[in-house]
Amino acid sequence: MSSTDHKRKASSPDVTTTTAPVPGSSDHQTKKPRTEDTTAPTKETIDHAPDCDDPSCPGCGEGELELQFDGKLSALELFSLAREEASKESLSTHGTGAAKKLFDLALEAFEELEKANAHLEMGNDPASEVAKTLLEAKIQHAACVVAVGNYMPSLAMVQDGVAKYQKLLKEPTMAGESSAALIGQGIAELSVVRLLRKEALKAAHGDEDEDEDEDDEEQEEALRAAAIVPRTESTLAKHAMEVFNKGLKLLEATPGSSFAQESIRATQEMEEYGVMVDIQLNNDLARQLFEQAFQHIEKARAAKPELFEQNADIQSLYGSCLFNKARMVTHEGNEQESKKLLDKAIEILTKAEDMQGEPGDAKTLETLGQAYMMSTVLTEDEDSIMDAYNAATDRLRRALELDPSNSALRKQLDAIEAEGGDDDFEDDDEDDFEEGDEEDKA
Repeated sequence: MSSTDHKRKASSPDVTTTTAPVPGSSDHQTKKPRTEDTTAPTKETIDHAPDCDDPSCPGCGEGELELQFDGKLSALELFSLAREEASKESLSTHGTGAAKKLFDLALEAFEELEKANAHLEMGNDPASEVAKTLLEAKIQHAACVVAVGNYMPSLAMVQDGVAKYQKLLKEPTMAGESSAALIGQGIAELSVVRLLRKEALKAAHGDEDEDEDEDDEEQEEALRAAAIVPRTESTLAKHAMEVFNKGLKLLEATPGSSFAQESIRATQEMEEYGVMVDIQLNNDLARQLFEQAFQHIEKARAAKPELFEQNADIQSLYGSCLFNKARMVTHEGNEQESKKLLDKAIEILTKAEDMQGEPGDAKTLETLGQAYMMSTVLTEDEDSIMDAYNAATDRLRRALELDPSNSALRKQLDAIEAEGGDDDFEDDDEDDFEEGDEEDKA
């Protein structure tokens, strides 16, 4: 199955704690950056080249983007605004717009806060207000470093975030008992392995594109070698699952906690890395990732079923879990159980598709298309096979239209067309797809 970098928005709740306010924060709501028009910043707030007349341009001059606020924002407020801006920005403004500037400001504010609090100690009582305040600030600082590392992306920054969580959990008064720190460490470690996997796959497919005259067998061997997860990466991924489990158990035992939301977050992190792992070559790791992801989301559904009924992206994530579990079961030879899981996955993903409306969500459509395609080999009825095949190609085409940079999906659809299996996939349709990255998206 191919996958993109697209994330389901609502299925990824931010890791938060409610123990105490971060030092320097205020009780009022987070302030927005002040510009004359927040949707179309003007030349008074953004530096432009002399010949630029585009009011939506993120800034093309030599100067830096200037943000103005009504009052001083805390590190946490800046971090929150940065994540919000990052979720809305387009690929053309990535790394150059308000999100990057806000992330930089947030990091500076967290570093200043850490220096200001350097004279304070956690003390012997982790439940004290001082300890709670310091813990919250350190957790959010580490989370910010990881978020910036994922945003850029920068493997070194994400690894720095991992180190911050590890240091925090080794505090004598902590004894590794902070659910937020444990879940944050799990997110950071899975972010590391996800970036490592992307680098390995990108390098292999890059060589494939550059060496067109190279022997096909040598190319295939290089791709196979890149798909094998090295022991260091596998070990870190498994450790991430362990700390997730520990953090979620602490939340589960706490009445009124965010257990369901954080279980969903853990599920998404495992799913996003799991779809990058070749099942045949890394069966043990893939099985652990998909099984634990499925267990976490089932527990979340039992704890707060209303989240699933109200949120299309969470429905989509649940459908993806069912689909990937079906893939694992098929690989293990249990076609009857696989068909049962696949039928349920299609039902849930179709519900998510209906809830999301037009034009749809690329991730949901791709997963649903792959589920339909997989179902064609698990049934013998010719009419059912044709219906599933047509439904599959329809969703996959729509997914590519929404995410034209998904080169793996493009290759899959090109292969379908080359085989002449999809009469509806006309040559003219290719003109509707913009050229994307040449790397396969895992």
